[in-house]
Amino acid sequence: MAPKHVFVLLISILVACLWANVAASRDLDIKPGYEVVGNFEIGEDQAHCLTSLAEMKSCSTEVVHFLVKRETNLATGCCLAISTMANHCSPSTLSQFGFTPEVYTPLRAHCNAKSSSPTPTPAPLVGAYPPLAK
Repeated sequence: MAPKHVFVLLISILVACLWANVAASRDLDIKPGYEVVGNFEIGEDQAHCLTSLAEMKSCSTEVVHFLVKRETNLATGCCLAISTMANHCSPSTLSQFGFTPEVYTPLRAHCNAKSSSPTPTPAPLVGAYPPLAK
């Protein structure tokens, strides 16, 4: 009697596995209006945008400190990436990566103010010779 139950159990498991395989391998319909991923193209502006977003990774700590404390002076590389994003990224792309207007506007204003201020000339070294007269 026990071998009969084992046989029925094995047949039941086999049928269940076959049904699972059939259900998993069925074709899924693509909804109208959706494009296939193979048609995805990136333009030059979008490539610059994604490159700038990748460069922002290196200064993410500075950006967080700036947004929280408003004390950190962002490095030139960070400001360059922010200005590139301003020129090449659409607002919807920026918001998808977390750069909402509330985040992005103060960053851009800080970098614009930093780039418009003149860079201080370094002080001469002590004991250095004066520049030659022309």
